[in-house]
Amino acid sequence: MSVMTCQMALYPLNTRESSQVIAEILAQMDWQGVDVQVGSMSTVIRGEEKVVWEKIRVFYTLATRDHQIVLNLSVSNECGCR
Repeated sequence: MSVMTCQMALYPLNTRESSQVIAEILAQMDWQGVDVQVGSMSTVIRGEEKVVWEKIRVFYTLATRDHQIVLNLSVSNECGCR
């Protein structure tokens, strides 16, 4: 099993309610299959590589459904993986 960690930082554009937008998107996610840590500036997910990439795709899809966004990702197969 190949494990990876991803730190995601979402920046909704054209809104004064960034924190609310982010909270709503996070609440819609099914985090089953990954460890998740929601912080004040980013969210870190850790798990099997295939599952993490799928969670990123779903997160991006949910975020772009109703919003213009910037999503910064930091991905590692070492940092935070052990």
